[in-house]
Amino acid sequence: MLFVLTWTEEFLISLKLQTWKDQFWTKYGSDAICSWTFGEDDVSWLAQELGSVGLFFEKKMLIIHGFPYPPKTRESALQMSDDVLGLITQYHADPAIMLVLVAPSPDKRTKAYKDIELLTKTQGKMEKFEGKNERERDIWLQEFPGGRVMTPTQRKQLIEWTGMDAWRMYNELMKRKTATDLWLYDQWTTLIYRDFHATVFVFLDALGGEKEQAMKLFGELRTQHEWTVDGTMMTMGGFLWGQKVMLLVALAHEQWLDKEQTKDATGLHPFVIAKTASTIKKRWLTSTRLVDTYEAILDADYQYKTGWLSPSLLWTTIQGIYEWLYTQ
Repeated sequence: MLFVLTWTEEFLISLKLQTWKDQFWTKYGSDAICSWTFGEDDVSWLAQELGSVGLFFEKKMLIIHGFPYPPKTRESALQMSDDVLGLITQYHADPAIMLVLVAPSPDKRTKAYKDIELLTKTQGKMEKFEGKNERERDIWLQEFPGGRVMTPTQRKQLIEWTGMDAWRMYNELMKRKTATDLWLYDQWTTLIYRDFHATVFVFLDALGGEKEQAMKLFGELRTQHEWTVDGTMMTMGGFLWGQKVMLLVALAHEQWLDKEQTKDATGLHPFVIAKTASTIKKRWLTSTRLVDTYEAILDADYQYKTGWLSPSLLWTTIQGIYEWLYTQ
């Protein structure tokens, strides 16, 4: 049977693969699982392992990493593509073989990808693990025991604190389980490693609404991070990064950049870009105003790092910059 785990969420792919490996190991033993990497290992070994099923093993799980291959794969690796594809075609329907292809970010234009996709439609399954929005992340969190017992508000807060990174969310859920086992649940929220950029983005999103709500969030940021150098430095980095993203999205809104250029420049999911664009539209934030804001924050950050501003004055200065946005 052929299974393909693919797309951009490498952590979710690895999580799924590990679950399958654990189940297979329990039933058939560790010797019945083997891995092969496209472009690094010899094809003859792959052929030998596939041919050994039925002779030495009742069932076998064979994991092929990196096939179908990603863009910019080196030429020497591409030369073995037809041989690998031939072996997969030959054995993919064998009920004694669990053939798992692990292919993060494959090149969908290639013959290898198209042929594998066709095979899964007739005898197999292709699962695509791609970036999720907040609603889908909330549903995903509920797949785990730690997430199921959380209230919707707690899950939303976790997403805001950690960002959309599934790996970080999973780690915080495991931390929550440990805290619960040790009767420390009430202290769990203090143990979360918060994503400063994500928290800053929550504040920047609020700029599209009422001034009082946005400034309340700014106050929470200040309360959390002003008292430590690391907290202040990381949050200032978040403000600068957030303003850069807002500027790039504003340039796209003014048709200086297209959607793909904006996505490539920011590295963000289209969902996040759309939310930022909504904020810009609500506050009539032009690229000129955002350049002024970015330069003002950069200047304040420089003065802080060179000793001309104390942490308290730095935060007060940044607050004044954002209040200025509401008066223009």
